[in-house]
Amino acid sequence: MSKGAMAEQFVQQAEDGDPQAQFTLACCYFNAWGCNKDLELAAKWFGEASHQGHLKAQNNYGYARAQANLGIMYQNGWGVEKNRETAVKWYRIASNQGHADGQANLGVCYHNGWGVKKNLELAAHWYRLAAEQGDQYGQANLGVCYDNGWGVEKDLNEAFKWYKLAAEQGHAYGQNNLGRCYENGWGCTQSIDEAVR
Repeated sequence: MSKGAMAEQFVQQAEDGDPQAQFTLACCYFNAWGCNKDLELAAKWFGEASHQGHLKAQNNYGYARAQANLGIMYQNGWGVEKNRETAVKWYRIASNQGHADGQANLGVCYHNGWGVKKNLELAAHWYRLAAEQGDQYGQANLGVCYDNGWGVEKDLNEAFKWYKLAAEQGHAYGQNNLGRCYENGWGCTQSIDEAVR
C-alpha cells in the first residue's frame, strides 16, 4: 500500500468518528505522511480525537497523546490561532491521564508563565511526574530545577542524577549540563575526562 493510499484509508474512518483513525490522520497531515503537510487539518483531527478521548475514554493513551499534541499546536500557533491558555488546557487534560509529554510541557508552561501564572513549584512537580516515567525533557528540566533551586530545594546531587538520566537518552541539554557537573564536581566526583566525553 502506498503512503498516499495509507493516508486516504484513514479519511473515511476519521470522518466516521473513529478516534484512532482521527489521531493517525492528524499525524499524517502533521508529518506529511502520504499527503501534503497541512497543519490546519492536523489541528482539526487532533481536536476531533482529543474531544472523543475526553468524552469517551479518558484513560486511553492514544487520546491523551492527541490531547498533548493539540496543546503543542495551540502553544505554537500551528494550524490554529496561537493560544497558550488553550494549550495549557490540553496539556492538563493529557497530564491528568499520566501522559509524560503533556506533563513535561505543562511544566514548561508553569516554568515560563505561558498561559498560567508562573509557578516554579508546580513546574518542578510536573517535570518530576514526566521524569519518573523516563521522559528525557522532564528529566533535564527537573535537573535544572535542582541545579538552581527553582521550585525545589537546591540539590546538586539530584541535579546530577536527572541530567545523567536525560543525557543517557541523548538529550543535548542534559548532556551539556552533565558535562558542567563533571567539570566542576557538582553532585559527582570532578572529572575533566567525563566532562569532555
